[in-house]
Amino acid sequence: MLDFFKSKTEKPQESSKKNSKEIKKEEFERIIEQARIIISDYETIAEEIHPIYSFAAQFTNYISYKHAMEAFKLQNNSAVTSIDLNNLLRTTIFKDFVNQIEFYTNEGDNETYHKLGILISDDVFSISLNQMPLITSAWKYDRITRQMLDIQTPSTPFDSKQFNWNLDNKYLYPMPLINCEGGNHSQYVARIKGDAQTRIRSIIDISKIYDFVQFDGNQFIYKYPEQLNYLSDSQYEIEKEEEFYIGVLYEIGRLILNFEEEKQLTSPKIISAINNAHKV
Repeated sequence: MLDFFKSKTEKPQESSKKNSKEIKKEEFERIIEQARIIISDYETIAEEIHPIYSFAAQFTNYISYKHAMEAFKLQNNSAVTSIDLNNLLRTTIFKDFVNQIEFYTNEGDNETYHKLGILISDDVFSISLNQMPLITSAWKYDRITRQMLDIQTPSTPFDSKQFNWNLDNKYLYPMPLINCEGGNHSQYVARIKGDAQTRIRSIIDISKIYDFVQFDGNQFIYKYPEQLNYLSDSQYEIEKEEEFYIGVLYEIGRLILNFEEEKQLTSPKIISAINNAHKV
């Protein structure tokens, strides 16, 4: 009888032998496998948005809500909740392998775009706040409250055209991720209160850095090309939960890139903007 109870109590101890890195690795592999199933098994094109983007929105919505909840915890309205994507993906270091495409431009910015090699798209691209994976970082709790009263009401619907000056949404192709760098509070509230259309200002085409950056569930691993082989930081071990999900989205982007030609996963408007972008 005593042996029976002893064996029962030992099972949790056995499972606890797995460390946090092993658990995260398993979680990562489980998510990626489910993403692979969605991409490979989905055959119809009846839906405007491929379900892989709805799958990814689980993680972007979680991050967005977590950021907002953190804002209520922090009395000083600190912006510590924002995610440094450049630090994770090294887009500045790999800038020669990254293309930036702007949808909305001012003539006064043309010289800057030319110097930085930023491309221009003549298209306009709108998205549903509730359909695409968008991360917002609403860092001021009192502004969230004010926007609840002022945004997406019968008299003041959310108007992406009217607020275009304040909206800065960047689509990191091929990742299923749109990162908000302007209009965080208004878009966060508009999405909660109901569906609304918003705009993408930029596409950041990072498809070429997949040869150099990998995420394994615990760390980002960097393999530098010959012209950058003087850099010594070959990995970054994640420190925050949000960074784990960015890694997940990054590797789902690899799946999208690999299956793009066969499955046509990305909106044709995005592919058209990338293929037809031009210099200033």
